[in-house]
Amino acid sequence: MNKQSGEDIPQHSRRRKKEEAKHRRPSRKEKFEMRQQEPAAPSASDGTAATPSGTGKKEKKKKKYRMNWKRFILVCLCICLLAGAAVVGWAASVIMKAPEIDTSNIYSLLSQSSVLYDDQGEVLD
Repeated sequence: MNKQSGEDIPQHSRRRKKEEAKHRRPSRKEKFEMRQQEPAAPSASDGTAATPSGTGKKEKKKKKYRMNWKRFILVCLCICLLAGAAVVGWAASVIMKAPEIDTSNIYSLLSQSSVLYDDQGEVLD
């Protein structure tokens, strides 16, 4: 309440809100809206923009590109997972195609002997 006039004054008047809005930084949404409201620069139909000096020469606009690291890491992770799945699938197919091993006949397969030769071709063992 205003002590002098006896009327109620709101805590935040419209004028005060406008003044505060001028000094604060705009949010992302506000920045986007401001860019949308800006008038477009005059451009030719071939995607080039005329120079502001008025010389008649045309320059191509270069688009600024920034790497999106989160998307890059996600793509690398997906590629690694696909490669791992391919390796597991290949290993499973090799295991399934392998011949059966008869455990009762394993000792007869291991009883084969080897011959060792020296450097002059004579039998050592």
